[in-house]
Amino acid sequence: MDTEKRRFILVALSFSEPGTMGGSTKIAIETVRHLSEHIPVVVIIPASKLPTLTENISLNDRITVHTTAPYQRNAHLHPFGEAFFYLKQLRKLFAELNVSASDFVFTSSDWLYEALPMFVLKKKHPFIWITSNFLFVPTPLENLVKRYTFPFFLYILAYIYQRSIFHLIKWRGDLFVITNDCDRKYFPKKCHPRIFAFYGGVNIEQIEAVEHESAGIKYDLMFCSRLHQQKGLDQFLDIWRLVIEKCPRAKLAIIGNGAPQYERYLHRKAERLGISRNVEWLGYVNNEAKYRLYRASRFFVHPTVYDNNGMVAAEALCTGLWTIMNDLPNLRDVYTDGCTKSDFSDRAATARIIADLLSNPAPRGLSKDIVLRYRKHWDWKNRVRLFKDFLGGVGKQP
Repeated sequence: MDTEKRRFILVALSFSEPGTMGGSTKIAIETVRHLSEHIPVVVIIPASKLPTLTENISLNDRITVHTTAPYQRNAHLHPFGEAFFYLKQLRKLFAELNVSASDFVFTSSDWLYEALPMFVLKKKHPFIWITSNFLFVPTPLENLVKRYTFPFFLYILAYIYQRSIFHLIKWRGDLFVITNDCDRKYFPKKCHPRIFAFYGGVNIEQIEAVEHESAGIKYDLMFCSRLHQQKGLDQFLDIWRLVIEKCPRAKLAIIGNGAPQYERYLHRKAERLGISRNVEWLGYVNNEAKYRLYRASRFFVHPTVYDNNGMVAAEALCTGLWTIMNDLPNLRDVYTDGCTKSDFSDRAATARIIADLLSNPAPRGLSKDIVLRYRKHWDWKNRVRLFKDFLGGVGKQP
């Protein structure tokens, strides 16, 4: 890659709001952090979301930030209005930045308000568009057959919305970033040489910063994720109730936040199930503070009902936590050691597995060799280096 002639421009309109952290935002932040060591980086982000960037990365002279005004109307009701609102601002910024054919432009999501402006702007600015396609919405039929319990009609709309935008992405996109090789099936074979499977990463340096601190075990089980139907916490609370019948003093810690209405629903469900005393809601926790909590736990649980990666599981394994996870086909090749896998739709069987693990007084951590192997594989420096090498092959591909 010729670092003197190229820039990496991140269009971060879809970044998580301050006080939250989605997987796509995490990938974008760490890409900026480590890629800026090799190539100048420009970040375009709404002013309201700027703290999400600055609270998680130290800006330097290799990273230039430009802010946009946020869209003030209801984006769900006016998706095209939002897309054209940002198109107007991006058109002006791209002209000021003199975006050219040598520049990489990476959109951090496949939302319409990022994809449509890129589709239009490529007519004037022949940049290299790198698209993000991090999680494909399951088909409505799959939602029913596999009992994901996602709101049915909402996910019909989400499916149509995403697949419609995907046509724009395949038409004008130059490079495609996914989070698991299993998602290559959604692309025509002619696109496959231009696809990079990121898989995410882990801040190993943050784990190392706290692993020499003294830590007592406070929690039996740790959950960490965005609070959303996809992440499986709703169903897992039913499993946890069954676990409590056998292990009445067990404690589940929950890191994460989500839509206020859904958070209230989960809290009320815990109360209705009679397990409130066995659940501690920790809210949003990030960076070293998160790994201190991991180290204060015996096990980690990853109950996501539909996923293709799950970086929090990698974080737990790199910390040395034995992980109990839903046995999803897409994750079988990603996580092979240090795991107990179960079909979480069989709640009674999964509860028995967890109760047996919790009832054993012997520690169940990962061996040093397994932890070191996971850390080497998931270290963000290594993950972004592979991405840099992928970008360096642009123009050399058949």
